[in-house]
Amino acid sequence: MKKAIIQFIKFGLIGAFNTVLNFLVYQIFIYFCNFSLSFGIFTIHDYMVGYTIAFIITVASAYYLQNRFVFDSGGQKHSTKIFKTYSAYFITFLITQVCLWLIIDVIAKPQILHIYNFAIPIKAWAIVPPMFITIPTNFLIHKFWVYKEGKKE
Repeated sequence: MKKAIIQFIKFGLIGAFNTVLNFLVYQIFIYFCNFSLSFGIFTIHDYMVGYTIAFIITVASAYYLQNRFVFDSGGQKHSTKIFKTYSAYFITFLITQVCLWLIIDVIAKPQILHIYNFAIPIKAWAIVPPMFITIPTNFLIHKFWVYKEGKKE
């Protein structure tokens, strides 16, 4: 139990770093790139591309840091761990993309939320609510599947 708590704390610290990194990359992208490309019934928005770029960068960072400081891979090959890591994060990537779409394009009309006389651009902060789902989900997937201990390959 103590080992799991220490792992969770380390995972949380790395996750906090990567969350800030993800948030910054996302914010920079949507600030400098404002576009929508329509392909019939499907539209690609700047926030979708921005989150995808942030995802690629932060998963690489997370893989390196978690592999080095948090989990014992049980002798798994590097290629197996990297495949499992991207597969695990892809699940939460999809969850986040759906949440962004729901918050920005379905729920939030108008695009500015006014709270206590502050104007909050929905697109900029829509990245936050999905984190309450994805962070614990990522920990559990990584602990029990990506870095499953005791499995030798």
